[in-house]
Amino acid sequence: MANGREISEELAAVRVAFMGERTGQYMRRSLQQRLEDSRPGTPARFELRCGLAIASDLQGYRQDGMLSRVRLTATSEFTVVRMAPPQEVVMRGTVQRFDAFNIPENQFFAADISRDSSMGRLVDGLVEDMVRRMVLEFRRLGEA
Repeated sequence: MANGREISEELAAVRVAFMGERTGQYMRRSLQQRLEDSRPGTPARFELRCGLAIASDLQGYRQDGMLSRVRLTATSEFTVVRMAPPQEVVMRGTVQRFDAFNIPENQFFAADISRDSSMGRLVDGLVEDMVRRMVLEFRRLGEA
């Protein structure tokens, strides 16, 4: 319970702010499904603002010098803000995940699918970590 409400109700009251680019939109939709869609019709009380940064590290090369493996690091800084005036920051945090994919020789589409799968795993992991942190914070606030 958090302030007399179920944690699931607190999560459903979180609205996810707009995120640009394809990966950001995928992350936003995943967050909406985990939060807003868990209890449709719950009035908004919080806004989740987050950014997404993805860095790549080239890790492997074939004998001909072509790339064979890429490691991705995804980082998201987020802030949960109470929407009622005066707006106040309820929590801030950073989540980070790592993944990697291979680039098969002469198989462009397989490499593209591997990259997309890796990105999906990264975003899903970030969303899970972010929601878990919100659950813990709402629980802590409810105990205060």
